[in-house]
Amino acid sequence: MNDFSFQPVHHVRLRCHLRLGRSLIPGWTASLSARGLYVIATRSPRLASLEPGSQVPVLLRLKARHELVSASTEVAWVNAHEWDIFGRGSVGVG
Repeated sequence: MNDFSFQPVHHVRLRCHLRLGRSLIPGWTASLSARGLYVIATRSPRLASLEPGSQVPVLLRLKARHELVSASTEVAWVNAHEWDIFGRGSVGVG
């Protein structure tokens, strides 16, 4: 059994996209760990439907690779009043 309680959180900015249906919502990772990630995404009406338990594929662009890496995720929380690194209103998804 894995014990993730002592895993570090890495504050890493990677370009990513949340896939909601056929739409790709752009964003940036704010943190990554063995337990999950936090994404700050561009505000979109599509994000209003997100709630804890929603299944959302995330596409990440790793710095050492040209292709996108896809990961299946489950939403733990949504912060509708987040700000991105440029000071623009955004939505945080953890």
